[in-house]
Amino acid sequence: MPLGFAAITERSPVIAYLGLGANWGDPRRQLAEALERLNTAEEVEVNRVSTFYRNPPLGPANQPW
Repeated sequence: MPLGFAAITERSPVIAYLGLGANWGDPRRQLAEALERLNTAEEVEVNRVSTFYRNPPLGPANQPW
């Protein structure tokens, strides 16, 4: 029996929490650009943004930060 695909006729809003990070180049600029892209996406509404903070990188040693 074939499963087929359901037709999506309506979308319901979804609340999502995103954690963004960067450690190459200019992290502040990269985060600002990511937020700008999210803000200009037609299907995304950014309600709040936390302050940026800098912390040491996790994982392999000798990462630039």
